[in-house]
Amino acid sequence: MQAQPLVASLLNQLNTVIVGKRQQVQDCVACLLAGGHLLIEDVPGVGKTTLSHALATSFGLQFSRVQFTADLMPSDLTGVSVYERAREGFVFHPGPVFAQVLLADEINRASPKTQSALLEAMEEKQVTVEGETRALPQPFFVIATQNPLDQLGTFALPESQLDRFLMRISLGYPDRAAERELLAGRDRRAVLENLLPVLSADDLAALQAQVQAVHAAAGLRAGPDRRHALGPLVRAGAVAARGHRHRARGQGPGAPRGPRLRGAGRRAGHPAADGGAPPGARGRSRPRRGRAGAGAARRHAAAVTGALRSRLRGWWLTRLPRTDSLLLTQRNIYIVPTPAGLALAATLLLLLASINYQLNLGYLLTFVLAGSALAGMHAGHGTLRGLTLHLVPPQPQFLGAPVELAIEFASTRRRPRHAIAAEVRGSGRWVFTDVPAAASAVLHLAFEPQRRGLQPLPPLAVQTLYPLGTFRAWSVWRPASQVLVYPTPEAAPPPLPAGEPLAGSGGSAAARGMGEFDGVRAYQRGDPLKLVVWKKAAQALATGGGQLVSRDAQQARLTQLWLDAQRTGLPAGEARLSRLTAWVLQADGLGVDYGLRLPGAKIAPGSGPAHRRRCLEALARS
Repeated sequence: MQAQPLVASLLNQLNTVIVGKRQQVQDCVACLLAGGHLLIEDVPGVGKTTLSHALATSFGLQFSRVQFTADLMPSDLTGVSVYERAREGFVFHPGPVFAQVLLADEINRASPKTQSALLEAMEEKQVTVEGETRALPQPFFVIATQNPLDQLGTFALPESQLDRFLMRISLGYPDRAAERELLAGRDRRAVLENLLPVLSADDLAALQAQVQAVHAAAGLRAGPDRRHALGPLVRAGAVAARGHRHRARGQGPGAPRGPRLRGAGRRAGHPAADGGAPPGARGRSRPRRGRAGAGAARRHAAAVTGALRSRLRGWWLTRLPRTDSLLLTQRNIYIVPTPAGLALAATLLLLLASINYQLNLGYLLTFVLAGSALAGMHAGHGTLRGLTLHLVPPQPQFLGAPVELAIEFASTRRRPRHAIAAEVRGSGRWVFTDVPAAASAVLHLAFEPQRRGLQPLPPLAVQTLYPLGTFRAWSVWRPASQVLVYPTPEAAPPPLPAGEPLAGSGGSAAARGMGEFDGVRAYQRGDPLKLVVWKKAAQALATGGGQLVSRDAQQARLTQLWLDAQRTGLPAGEARLSRLTAWVLQADGLGVDYGLRLPGAKIAPGSGPAHRRRCLEALARS
């Protein structure tokens, strides 16, 4: 089979979707034809998911996509066994990992527990669920995208997970020519819809066999004295990865040596992952192309400097005490020059040279600018010094909705404080305020939790550039308060379940229409006013409806409404909790008594705000 025309047509099709990124597209194809998994890392909006879709479609394989989120569970990927009464046993329902191409979109937004579900699948092409090992379809590729670690809601991939990827690439922003072509062309989504498979599964297997058959001659594997040797180049990448603190563990000293090497750092440097020409197009390897492939692998194997900075920041934050009231003093205020301050310092260095020429104007400017800089540094530090910060404990919130933080800035100084800004650390959304003399000001921040349950508040940052903007005085604050995050209510929940007969009543409960509990019925002429559900009537009036409902006194005495986890019809997980949360809000809106049954917890029937809060807290902590 002629490999070069097939690979050339594949690259041409991909380059029509991802414009101006020929080298990155070529690296992706080389990685997949070498049988490895691909990690695409960059900021949102540069085409990571688009490239992944185009790769999966062009290879003509069975494709599944998973959007990784903070509440994604391992069983959501691998599958789950559900009891079926008709078969009188548990039946396994495969998850999206049972596909030939798995797109793990924003993989680092899921928790490490969920990320670990892919370890066995990526390494051994199989998954083990409930003690039974199941093979995955062949071939099996994982194309994952991840956002930079400094963005909110991301979890760093562990080194064992990073080592499963053969190559990590970054797309970057398009250049001017590519931007003009993108503006003049069609929408990328329309281009994706019209893509056709270029390769079949048999073609892919044949290409991979040719890749594995590429021969690295003895001269290329020679020692360091050979100028164009490939072996020293690949070994140098592996040694560099081992020497780094955040090295890829696959580069261990016990790894086998030879043409077909294991580990990301050496494997992509071998001709099987030749990035300089279509893989399989030639039967020999060339050092220049080996260097191109090894470069992408070394960038993946060596640890990112941002990861080290993230660890150092985390270590420093753990040393800060947690408190809801913070007095800013010289011990917790830091001051550094801004880019404008650095430019001013460079100007002062140039003016100092004028002293050798005894220029009076140079003397004057030097002392004026230096004095202004020192005065600005003192004034900026004094703007924060002596300020007391107090955090109002936040109210519980539902997952997916922002949590509002109210911060009170109190000052005892007889002069006002100007241009004080605060943010949820790392968000980049600064909110500014002025604090009056001997008074206080309240500033509101917001952040969006990534999981449910009781959780600590994120660190907060306070800064000021006052008065000249040449120095930045700042401080970091770790609040002691925690926020309780309820599960996200289901958008369109089914009707409330039927009431359960009370013990000794001998009656049976039947579900009513209109999605109401059977203790509530439509209003009938002559019903006493005390039986009308006025809360429901007010809601109907506000929405423009006119339907009134009344409590069915007889049915209310014979039945009780229980919101039972087993009656949701959903397996254990976030979807079940989401439905129960919606039912709690629906029953509370109707004003009826209801109880809650969860695995290991039971809340007796009741009503009112306190009962609603107890039920939601139980759901959040379950």
